[in-house]
Order: sequence, then C-alpha cells, then structure tokens
Amino acid sequence: MRHRFHSICPYFAMFPETFVEKHLAATRLDGVVFDPFCGRGTTLFEALLNGREAAGCDLHPVAVCITGAKCNPPRREEALTRIDELEASLSVLTPDSLSDELAKFFAACFHAETYEAVRFLRATLDWGGGTVQTASSPLFV
Repeated sequence: MRHRFHSICPYFAMFPETFVEKHLAATRLDGVVFDPFCGRGTTLFEALLNGREAAGCDLHPVAVCITGAKCNPPRREEALTRIDELEASLSVLTPDSLSDELAKFFAACFHAETYEAVRFLRATLDWGGGTVQTASSPLFV
C-alpha cells in the first residue's frame, strides 16, 4: 500500500515508488542503499520502509528538506509541543517597510492576522540551521 508521505511535494520527473520497491527487492539486504541524487527522497524513504539503511545527498536544499521530512518526521507530540511554544511566543513585529505595490499584494493574499503569523514564523524559525545538508555532507537516515 502506498505510504502517504510519497505525496509530499510530487513533481513530474520523480519515478514511482513501485520502481524503487522492485529494484530494492533485487539487491543485497545487508548493504546501505545510497542515492547520490536523492531529489525528493523516494529511494531513501522506500529503503527505510523496507527495513534498509539509507543515505543520500542532493544539491538542492528544498529536495534535502523534503527528503528529511519524509525520512525523519517529528513525532506528533513533538510537533504539537513546538506549535504550542510558537503560539505562546507569538508577537507582532515592527511593520514592514514595503513599497505600496508589495503592501497591496500582501493585503490581497493574506488576512492581516495570517500575514503577521507568517512574518513571525519567518523571523523566528531556524530556516537554514541544523539539519540542512549539502552535497559534501550527505543526508544519512
């Protein structure tokens, strides 16, 4: 049965997980599955689902982020605790100095409270630290 995480950020060029399943079944069970261009993590995730060790890397930070989210998701309790922490610390930031054109754009795209929450999260969350890997430091899962 298809795991729901395979639906995270699909794109046209990704191959189906059934392709990976078939090829994993034909390989030795004692080795690490390595994908040097892991993209959205289909191979790594399928390997983990099948009880295999897996490692991979990719140059694109979004691909690495998506692979990490699929292969090492937080436990529900951890996610809910972090959401509670963020909600408790939510504060209004100083107003943006936007051009009239950008201010109109954001006003049309977001409810005022939603826009403030997005601004707060962008300022508060560590978007580039910690777990983002590069091609020179593979993502091991």
